[in-house]
Amino acid sequence: MKVCIVICTYRRFNLLPRAIESAMGQSYPKADLEIMVVDNSGQQGQSEEFAARYAECRDFTYLIEPHPGLSRARNAGWRATSADIVAYMDDDAAADPGWVGVLVDAYRAFGEQAAAVGGMVKPIWETARPAWLHPSLEGYLSIVDWGGQRRIAGELEWLAGTNVSFRRSILAEFGGFDEKLGRTEEKLLSNEELGLTAKIRASGRTTVYDPQAIVHHLISQDRISQDWFRRRVFWQAISDLIMQSDPHPVVDYLWDGVAKYFVRLPLSQRTPAGLFANMDEAELFRDELGAIYNLAKMFGYGLPCPAIEILVPGKQQ
Repeated sequence: MKVCIVICTYRRFNLLPRAIESAMGQSYPKADLEIMVVDNSGQQGQSEEFAARYAECRDFTYLIEPHPGLSRARNAGWRATSADIVAYMDDDAAADPGWVGVLVDAYRAFGEQAAAVGGMVKPIWETARPAWLHPSLEGYLSIVDWGGQRRIAGELEWLAGTNVSFRRSILAEFGGFDEKLGRTEEKLLSNEELGLTAKIRASGRTTVYDPQAIVHHLISQDRISQDWFRRRVFWQAISDLIMQSDPHPVVDYLWDGVAKYFVRLPLSQRTPAGLFANMDEAELFRDELGAIYNLAKMFGYGLPCPAIEILVPGKQQ
């Protein structure tokens, strides 16, 4: 089974060598392994200079994709290979030597019904893990650990883009990743993998999770900030609105998430500024992000926000 590792990169020439080295260090038979970098940096000269380092490497492709967008880069990758399996990892990640072998074993174990396989993502903390980071927020950092053994992924078990693979035939069948989703320069859009795996499941095929397929992912210092999480959650709400528009959104359900946060604040802090307050307590910061997410969805749906009932308790509209 031939495999192509696709590493999508955006202006991280300092981190990219480690990702490439981990791909080259795979224990999988070299004759069946291709490595491809899709450079979406928009810096032609620097990209060409970096690519020259690997000019003599066998079965290595450095592809420059001039149009921005992570989904576009991922699509450029699978379209440029004829491998049976396309395995994706990020430029700030490093795969265990047995990663590709474990992915292929999972495809063989589950047969043709297995359309996608992914695994565990372990964090590499650039600075100490902050006390305010609630475990439920780790998914925003692409940390994945569903535990257990190799299995068909559960309905709520998602696969991270830095450790996911697909049959190329599946990518071709569904047209790859939705280019309305996925990171684009400063927009922290997401859900491109979720959209594709949803199509896979709807077609009657399966996605597989194998905790032995391990990728280590750098959690950089710029992401270990509450401001970054606020941006990330806001764009998650936008991504969810793009992917699935609920024709009957429930305003009370969404507003309850906002109220849950504001009622925990002193009355003097129950203002819009309360959505941008740094919190030491992990649960309170989690609720703050929940309020931001729900408000973004309410605005996206054009729903009314009965804010006065929370900001001024006892006062009626």
